[in-house]
Amino acid sequence: ALSVMVDVFIRVPDSWSAKKRAAALAGDIHAVSRPDTDNYAKISLDGLNKIVWADDSLIVMLQTFKRYDEWPRLRISVWAFDDIGPKEPAFV
Repeated sequence: ALSVMVDVFIRVPDSWSAKKRAAALAGDIHAVSRPDTDNYAKISLDGLNKIVWADDSLIVMLQTFKRYDEWPRLRISVWAFDDIGPKEPAFV
């Protein structure tokens, strides 16, 4: 059983003002644009089948977070669910 966190970093639109850009990078403006957050998670998990895990059906806990950044990218963290312990994990 696995726990996965998918961090999606979206590039701030070039058309935004410096003030709005700074607010987005500070996290004051949320990345509520398309594609939807769940689409990033789905494509990421399917793409890692047979590379990181045998099948994405092994994932029992998933958290996806989409935010603005200067450098667009995905960061995917994977843990064995048993390593988390009996309590619910505290993700940031």
